[in-house]
Amino acid sequence: SLLFSAKTDFGASTDAGKFLSRQHSYGLEARHAFKRNVIGMAGIKTQTADYEGVTLTERETTAETGVDVYMTNAASISLRYQHLWFNSSALNADYGADTVRVAFKYRP
Repeated sequence: SLLFSAKTDFGASTDAGKFLSRQHSYGLEARHAFKRNVIGMAGIKTQTADYEGVTLTERETTAETGVDVYMTNAASISLRYQHLWFNSSALNADYGADTVRVAFKYRP
């Protein structure tokens, strides 16, 4: 399956000197059932934030891949890898981060 998402939000910033922000998010995710109980996924999402009253623009892009293994109808194990790129028009504010998550879910 393919999922495309798009969203726009407006909000106030908690940072001093930043005013109303306008955030746009776009994402695309693909899921594939390799077996009945093994579901793989991969996706990419980007979010931009523009702040009114200051010359600041921020962009956060996330790429994620993972797999869900359903052992029973109630129990599953998930493995996810995510890479994040953060870019800002502010000086020396760019960074990247990697995250690995393993989760066991049980729904009685």
